[in-house]
Amino acid sequence: MLGPPDAVHSPEGILRQHQGRVVLFDPSRDAAVLRVPGLRVRSLVFGPIKPGESAIVAGYSKGEDLTVTSGNVSRGTIAYGPDVYHKRQIRREVHIVHAPVKTGVPGGPLLRPDGTVSGMVFASDIRKPSGYALAAAEIIRSAMDGTAATATVSTQGCI
Repeated sequence: MLGPPDAVHSPEGILRQHQGRVVLFDPSRDAAVLRVPGLRVRSLVFGPIKPGESAIVAGYSKGEDLTVTSGNVSRGTIAYGPDVYHKRQIRREVHIVHAPVKTGVPGGPLLRPDGTVSGMVFASDIRKPSGYALAAAEIIRSAMDGTAATATVSTQGCI
């Protein structure tokens, strides 16, 4: 589950720590948008990725520095499952990714080599070097709505 971090780190000449707060939480996608005052970064660019294309998975595995692995998208599929609170069934567009996805990395981006965000990793396969990511179309609405959100919202117990 994605929850609010203690701090967001960014390279700005030196490593600085910024406090973030959740301004949008989508329990259907288990995604949150953070507002981080003082953090000056470019906006994310979202776009699709096709089966067979190269992909990059980035994220922070528990107790480790940033992990970046490469692979490719094997295929897309539709997955059905409960929302994060098990209140209703959700239909999701999902990519199956052939790349080592470490435990704890879910919540990180699925990227094309040009840096375009093509999804959000939500699970790793412990039996083989692969994982699963929500397609960009599944998370772009939350990301766009989050750009205008300013009020802190609850993650309703999701940490």
